[in-house]
Amino acid sequence: MRKLLYAGFGLVVLGLLNFGVVQKEQVLREGDGLYLKLQPVDPRSLLQGDFMRLGFEVETELRSALENKPIRAGGVVVTKGTDEVGNYVRIDDGRELATNEYWLHFTNVSWRPNLVPNSFFFQEGEASAFETAEYALFVYDASRKDYVLRGLADENKELINPRSTLGF
Repeated sequence: MRKLLYAGFGLVVLGLLNFGVVQKEQVLREGDGLYLKLQPVDPRSLLQGDFMRLGFEVETELRSALENKPIRAGGVVVTKGTDEVGNYVRIDDGRELATNEYWLHFTNVSWRPNLVPNSFFFQEGEASAFETAEYALFVYDASRKDYVLRGLADENKELINPRSTLGF
């Protein structure tokens, strides 16, 4: 009986994980794109392998807005400009999003806000291709609150794809 219970629990967990993956794949396929301007940060970690720590210009304005406020985590609202780049609007206060507004999650650890996700992993040996990254492309679902980091883009907003096998 115990083995059946473990097997059933395992199937439920696998089913939930697969549902999450399918949901994110659908966002990538059908979603709306928004670029965020990157700030230069330390690009690599010896312990975690090849990845880029992402810093965003929006975080600078968010840092000013959070000054002297004990908020550990929350949401920030950005608006999409005509150039498809997100610009800071406000800290999420529960109001409904306007037509051109998008929501991003942030954490405020050590009084330094970070948008989530704040890192981008890539294949070993491909670091030089991503050194020219100027933007991060986020893809949103219809609610404009659920998003996926699609990739990094150059100054022309072309996705950086060092291998043609990535599918974008």
